[in-house]
Amino acid sequence: MTGIVIQPSSSTEAWKHYHDTIQNEVNFIKSPVASLLSKTDHDSLLEKFSDGKTRFWGVVPKKGKTTTFRKMKEGDVVLFTRKKRVISYATVAYIFDNEELARQLWGTDKDGNTWTHMFAVDYPVELDITYEQLNEAIGDKPNNNHQGFRVLNEQKSVAFIEEFIDNRGTIGENISREEFVLIIDGDLDYSTSTRRRKEQRYLKKHLLGNFQVHNCCICGKELPVELLRAAHIKKRTNCIRKEKLDYNVVMPACILGCDALYEDGWIVVDSDGIIQKGKGRGKITSDLDMEVSKLIGTKCEFFNSKNYDYFRWHFKRWT
Repeated sequence: MTGIVIQPSSSTEAWKHYHDTIQNEVNFIKSPVASLLSKTDHDSLLEKFSDGKTRFWGVVPKKGKTTTFRKMKEGDVVLFTRKKRVISYATVAYIFDNEELARQLWGTDKDGNTWTHMFAVDYPVELDITYEQLNEAIGDKPNNNHQGFRVLNEQKSVAFIEEFIDNRGTIGENISREEFVLIIDGDLDYSTSTRRRKEQRYLKKHLLGNFQVHNCCICGKELPVELLRAAHIKKRTNCIRKEKLDYNVVMPACILGCDALYEDGWIVVDSDGIIQKGKGRGKITSDLDMEVSKLIGTKCEFFNSKNYDYFRWHFKRWT
């Protein structure tokens, strides 16, 4: 399964590393980097990054950190954090040790140590998740400030993926009804994250068919289907099996804002199908309030008798 790794980058030193080798690519087929890589590492990186450029991060080999580092595997998702927020995530593509390369890229810390335990990641995707939201999703204490490098266990990793990544995944191959049922029941030999992505693909295909454009059910805008999600009206983790298998539990919501506004409870749909203001998750700002206000009092055209109970669940949760 895909694991979640938390990597703080709040210190001045860590933030510089983030800017130098995460926000910016490193060319590993030219000197001096190329000359510091073993042939095995060079060839492995080139196989994954054919243009010869990637992004690196490293961990100082200390007791505890080394043990944690060894738990990480290719395909895991690294969350980079700063100032008590998750600012981006990237997928681990390759893991290796290289003290000399670490010194070349980042120098040493105040104790003369360098970040020998290294890994390469793909392109970072921006996120904006508060520690409060993160802690709630993975079941940590509300005041956990995530001070150090950490690999989450399977339960917490799955919780994060379900809450923040899966419903924003891309749509891939067609999924049959039979496979969809097996995915829901967990009877297929897939990692949990793969099952969730396939589930989302199936629901979106059923919801939008072969349309190239469709309307968002919240704001009403006509958009390319790539900008729409099969958003759960009732939070998926609170659905029983019967509800997960029900097509009426999802709606087409755009990623321009409506998906997030609904998911985080800033807007709700009342018993007449009218959009109202919810209590939301996080701190309301004037700009956010302005966006929410644009939707208040409008009709959710997707609202009907078949999804009434799902909207009602969400309404009670966020009012």
